Amino acid sequence: MAAPARRRTGGINLGPLPVANLVVLELGLAIGLILLAIDMKLKYVAIGVLGFALIIAFLRWGGRWFTQWAGLTMRYMFRSHDRVANPLPPSSIESLAAEEDSVTGPDDARVNLLRLAVPDLVVAHGVDHERQQVGIAWNDGTWTAVLLVEPAPALITQAGGAPSLPLSALAPCLEDRGVVLDSIQMIWHCYPGSAALPSDSPALSSYMEVLGPLPAAARRTTWVAIRLDPRRCPAAIRERGGGVVGAHRALIGALSRVRNALESQGVPTRPLDPDELLRSSISAAELTAVAGSQGKVGLQERWTGVTAAGIGHASYAITSWPKGKISGSLNALTSVRALSATVAMSISPSADEGKIGLRGIVRLSARNPRELDAADQRLQGVSDRLGVTLTPLRGLQISGFSATLPIGGTA
Repeated sequence: MAAPARRRTGGINLGPLPVANLVVLELGLAIGLILLAIDMKLKYVAIGVLGFALIIAFLRWGGRWFTQWAGLTMRYMFRSHDRVANPLPPSSIESLAAEEDSVTGPDDARVNLLRLAVPDLVVAHGVDHERQQVGIAWNDGTWTAVLLVEPAPALITQAGGAPSLPLSALAPCLEDRGVVLDSIQMIWHCYPGSAALPSDSPALSSYMEVLGPLPAAARRTTWVAIRLDPRRCPAAIRERGGGVVGAHRALIGALSRVRNALESQGVPTRPLDPDELLRSSISAAELTAVAGSQGKVGLQERWTGVTAAGIGHASYAITSWPKGKISGSLNALTSVRALSATVAMSISPSADEGKIGLRGIVRLSARNPRELDAADQRLQGVSDRLGVTLTPLRGLQISGFSATLPIGGTA
């Protein structure tokens, strides 16, 4: 299998320690030896320097190596935390008639809005093996096509009643005929049946009291995002024509394999065309209310959350699972009372033979800080009961936000 072009870790690792930690140890040792070479009377200073390097190299802080935490904090401090989507000027009939149909770029109001979360987004127009239109999103060096899992006949179902996706059946699709996918991601976007009610509504209080411990009725949308990083399999891309054409052909083939694998397990799907892909991503980002707005739309990043168009979002990494079925845990996590709850699970190739990487993110969305805090408390209660460990993505909230969108990336 081709070596991954990107590693999903908090830094390069050699064995149990990141490279940065090894560099700290080497610097401490080198400084100590230089001090001894200058004057043996400085041996205690040299010992102190080496001891300090050992502490820094093996110290963990906030669930990370201290070197990783320090790097994350520095990057957060020195980057901009505000983004603005300015309204586009109205298009003339002549310009609309002359538009190129093969790509939807930043001159489209929907792409312009979604670039709050995915700054380099472009959507290409493709066709799959069944001659159906397919939207192919470009973001951070990867191409993404998305399948929509066909909904159950009932529009409103219990959150625990949704069918699970067969993750094990998708693992062989990560590599086939030389094409190595970046990831296959399952995204569950769920609205509680009472989401339209304000958080301080008496009707909501009565509803929650009647509901008791039962899961809330929910409207759930499920997407499967297939991502290809051409750098993982350059030979396979060249065999299919090279460049963008080769990458699209490889991705369309992978899309077909994933679709067949799901349908063989009784999960019907269909690809999203470019318009559906943009519409689904706007819905997942809770930006529907401002889509088409003629005013500025802002996004503000905080250490513990993101606010986009007045909607607050908080994301958490799933760092451990209980023994047993994952599907039951996913259903419970998406039933948390909030404006919406989103769970994204991705599988990716692993450097270890016969293994795959598994990552999960939970995102809560709410209309105001009080509602978001209450949802956070409910989520922690649910995760404690399930035995699922959730780690807030402090300093990485924009990455967590974009990673839970069909067109997004990874956090």
